[in-house]
Amino acid sequence: MNKKEIIFVLTCFTLGALFFALSTPFVVNTNWYLIVPAIFMLFIAQNIYLYVGTLRFTMRSFATQYLLLFMNPESIALITVLLIVLSTKNWNLYLKRVAFEVVQLGLGTLMYKLAPSDYLRLLFFSVGYYFANQILSFLSVLFLSQEVFLNHFERFFKSFAVTFGLGLYGAGILSTALLFEYANFVNMFVVTLLYAGYLFILIYTVKSEVWRMELDFEKEKLHWEVDHLKEVIEVHQEVENGLDINKAIGKMLAVACNVMGFEYALLNLFDFRERKVVRIANYGLPEEVFERLKVNRPSLTEALVLLQQRFDVGGAYFIPKGSVDLSDSYVYTPQEYVKVDVENAWDPEDLFLVPLLYRGKIVGYVSYDKPKTGLRPTKREVELAKFFSWQLMSLIQKSPLVYFVQKESIPHVGFAKFWEDVSKLISQEKSFVLILMDIDDFEEYNLRNGFKLGDELISTTEKFLSEVLENLGFYTFSGDEFLVCLHSNSKTDGLLLAERVMSELKARGFAVSLSSSVAKFPSDGSTVEELVEKLKVALRTVKKSGGGRAIGV
Repeated sequence: MNKKEIIFVLTCFTLGALFFALSTPFVVNTNWYLIVPAIFMLFIAQNIYLYVGTLRFTMRSFATQYLLLFMNPESIALITVLLIVLSTKNWNLYLKRVAFEVVQLGLGTLMYKLAPSDYLRLLFFSVGYYFANQILSFLSVLFLSQEVFLNHFERFFKSFAVTFGLGLYGAGILSTALLFEYANFVNMFVVTLLYAGYLFILIYTVKSEVWRMELDFEKEKLHWEVDHLKEVIEVHQEVENGLDINKAIGKMLAVACNVMGFEYALLNLFDFRERKVVRIANYGLPEEVFERLKVNRPSLTEALVLLQQRFDVGGAYFIPKGSVDLSDSYVYTPQEYVKVDVENAWDPEDLFLVPLLYRGKIVGYVSYDKPKTGLRPTKREVELAKFFSWQLMSLIQKSPLVYFVQKESIPHVGFAKFWEDVSKLISQEKSFVLILMDIDDFEEYNLRNGFKLGDELISTTEKFLSEVLENLGFYTFSGDEFLVCLHSNSKTDGLLLAERVMSELKARGFAVSLSSSVAKFPSDGSTVEELVEKLKVALRTVKKSGGGRAIGV
């Protein structure tokens, strides 16, 4: 629950408490033969829903009106608040629903007590209850998301007006019971039948209307999808006519969001050499947010945690709020968001990731956020998302970004051989020196000059080191890192060799420098893992101090 929601809930509780305080004396029924049926009726009613227009209501208010013929409103209010806990396991939703009911029942109770005669009490209660419902609903949407309120004001107003009218009409039917001179069984049975008949017709009519609206909605959605899917062909045609691939990818993301009904999308590719996630393109995100996400890149390990089988929803991945801990710097949570009060509602911290596949392997993903329906993705939306991932992948393969996906299948040449050779030396208990070398500021070089030139730099550096370190045990470690195994008893020999390599690099006019760390077996470690880990720690120290030099472990 965010700060706005907390303020709203506390305000509702305060206002409801004030209404009940003004309704004194506070009287509670203790007759068990009234309380038990009331609990049963309210429990059933809160699990029956009516969809009026674009909004959803429970039948609780109609059950409350009927019970007012036998009980006072304070008793019904207590039972209602206790029963709401059974309607949801989500405490945030529970507090919101209770806050609403406290205000609605509080104002209804106050109006009930202010009625000039017994014949008008039920009608006055209904006016107060439904009036509070309309005002609270308007204010909650306006307070939590002004944008949603303004865009859907007309539909909200119509739905609330219809509900208000239905509630007062039901109160009018029940008020006929108070016109009888005596409240005998026959009279109450007749009124109950009239009210039950009204509710039956109401539920049937509303459900029939919902079915019709759903059919119309499906037809409109199908036409909408067909119209926008034509844009997929148009994007590919524009690419053939010379449209910049990056712009084409942005257009395809826009089409995907429009068809599936999401407001934001973020396309990510895996950089397997750097073991990082690279943000490639987006739709709908503020520019400053996208720039922040490009800088704060999660590691490949953190990304793959999200793509677990337990989150699989038919080829895509839905990660509910709280399932995985993520750094706030890696994600963007939309603001001005109104959560729909249903069990399958989308939470602002939910994640919907659709993988990008290349030769059967995941090489990236598209993250979609803030669905316009406010609901979690359906099977239909999952299938559409997979279709658009295929379209995006086809565009990526026509662009320089294909560098990422092609690199995925290339292993780190020489590392397996390094492991084998060094393990053999350790088993023979022969002393040796290891040198770990790394290109300084390689990530910045990539961003400044492009990944293609970055790849060429690695190849050139590798070739240079192979020549300089010929017959000295040279291995490629990972990406821009290289290893040298020197058969020597002195760590100083390793430091001198590293300095000679850096000098030679500078003499040949390379635009980059190298940082190095040196370790000796067995004094600095007794296993390959221990030696490599110490080399990495020492190398990070060199990098932090500016790079361009060698350091011993």
